[in-house]
Amino acid sequence: MKLVTKIPSFGYLLALLVASLSLVGSLEAAEEGQVFAAEELQTRIVDRTFFGAGGKGKDKWRTYYYLSPDGTSVIRVWGEDWKFRASGTWRIKGDTICSKWSHPDLPKGCYEYFVRGKYIVSKGVSGDNKGKTLLNKDLGQGNVKDLK
Repeated sequence: MKLVTKIPSFGYLLALLVASLSLVGSLEAAEEGQVFAAEELQTRIVDRTFFGAGGKGKDKWRTYYYLSPDGTSVIRVWGEDWKFRASGTWRIKGDTICSKWSHPDLPKGCYEYFVRGKYIVSKGVSGDNKGKTLLNKDLGQGNVKDLK
């Protein structure tokens, strides 16, 4: 009986290596409900535009916001019969993003971010929105809504 072993082609080995690296990368990413670490905040939140909504009835509101890599931020918020725009600043502090806005009605404080289904959730851990969460839809890299 003759034992024959076939050596896989280079292309097959390369595909296997790429698949293995992809799996390792996805295991290192935050799992659902796991708070993003500082490095992940930098890649998954900074330089991206988000859409969020909250409230009920007449208190219902919507927002677009963008955190620029230079530490500045811009937000547009609107409700049934009102709207405003504000600028601000942000910084990463531990595993949170802390923000301050120029508009007095916007909450100041620090937020944790994590994945819930297809949304990125921000949860207030200090300041005006402590304990409150917001589901955020990632609209893409950069200031895609041209918020100014």
